[in-house]
Amino acid sequence: MGEPERLSSIVIAGGGVTGWMAATALARFAPMMRVTVIDCPVDDVAVQATLPAYKDFHALIGVDEHEMLARSGGTMRLGTRFADLARPGGYLHAFGDFGLEVGGVAFYQLWLRARAAGQPVDLDDYNLAAIAATMGRFARPAADKRAMMDYGYHLDTALYAAFLRSLALAQGVGCEAGEIGSVTRDGESGRIAAILLRDGRSIEGDFFVDCTGAPAVLMEALDIGFEDWSGWFPSSREVAVDAGVLPDLPPLSSATAHLSGWERRLPLQHRTWHSFSFAPGETAEEAVPEALGDRGEGDPRFTTHRRGRRQRFWAGNCVALGAAAASIEPIEAGELDIASDGIAALLSLFPDRGDADAEGDEFDRIMSASIEAQRDLTLLHHVVILEGKAVLQMSGEARALPDSLAHRIKLFRGRGRLRPRDAGGFGPADWLAVLIGRGAIPASWAPLADTIDIPRAQQNFLRLAGLFRQSAETMPGHAAYIARHCAYRP
Repeated sequence: MGEPERLSSIVIAGGGVTGWMAATALARFAPMMRVTVIDCPVDDVAVQATLPAYKDFHALIGVDEHEMLARSGGTMRLGTRFADLARPGGYLHAFGDFGLEVGGVAFYQLWLRARAAGQPVDLDDYNLAAIAATMGRFARPAADKRAMMDYGYHLDTALYAAFLRSLALAQGVGCEAGEIGSVTRDGESGRIAAILLRDGRSIEGDFFVDCTGAPAVLMEALDIGFEDWSGWFPSSREVAVDAGVLPDLPPLSSATAHLSGWERRLPLQHRTWHSFSFAPGETAEEAVPEALGDRGEGDPRFTTHRRGRRQRFWAGNCVALGAAAASIEPIEAGELDIASDGIAALLSLFPDRGDADAEGDEFDRIMSASIEAQRDLTLLHHVVILEGKAVLQMSGEARALPDSLAHRIKLFRGRGRLRPRDAGGFGPADWLAVLIGRGAIPASWAPLADTIDIPRAQQNFLRLAGLFRQSAETMPGHAAYIARHCAYRP
């Protein structure tokens, strides 16, 4: 067995947030290599909300959470409150488990039985994250308590990218500012040999990371096709405005469904971001700012998004991360979550100069599972039950579900079966919150729930509801927590 020939240089194309995420991680875990970022413009989403699993990225690169939030003006995210025009009260997808098992039986199965018996038991009364979010409270849970209450972030993308950039440069990452002109491929292997900038400079490397956002410049140069999901996500245009700071600084995102798209609100320490997505063929663009009413300040900013994924994420000596890999309507997860999953997978499968086809196939498998799980949970917010059948209702039109989502719904609507934690940062509690929120109530419950006698289950309901409420009441307000631990430092 010969000594493997190690990579000596990595080139990251794209100076947006994903590029600096990749640079920070690679500089930390591969200090023997030369890492260079081509700092070309990338059209990042201005404000992003992350899933709880995104904290793993900060742990990976050794970032102090409070310092990061202070530098980026970020806030905590205990979940998202969803609503639509037909149900203004909506439902809450909070990041935490529901109740505690009783005799090996999942709590929600006992809840399903109690509900069928007519007992007025609100499922969110048994979710600590939901209770704290509704009260506007927050306390960072101990690591062993995160199943009960977990959290993600709301982040100002430009400030967060600048924070990561400073970390990467301090670790010796090189930076070449300029616009990409073309990509040179090796005539024999077809791999990327260099990236040519418009000013004539040639940036060579052993391995390349495409962080150019939706254009996916390197993937396009490698002839990697795009799987279009606009049939499931027709709202390709978005308008956004800034507003002042919310006085209560809620630890929640909010998303309200309209006939042609979503209105979203993400609270930061120094501003509030409002956006409205819509399908261009169904909504007049000049009328869209009116949908945001008096929520914003300054001129509205319009952007275009193409929802879908690359047919491959690792090709030859190049991987795609973040929006260069996939784009999904960001009401649940977004570009940062896709990027962090990709970085973790890349580090676990890091190649040398030899054949890396097996690693590439595994990377594609991991990322496909992650991205499609995020797609399916996002689409679940569009699901309605018509004549006993689950369909996607978009722009007044019923559309077929992906087979993977149809299977999940069918599995749940029988006896409340949920799959174990899957890729994409979602666990059974996430699917449960949205399925129940969308009205997909199972016809029955798991037979094992009947092994727990009703008085014991009722006693458990009363005890847990009191414990969770008391626990939430001891937490400080979210605004007070932020002010004490991670107040914004411009």
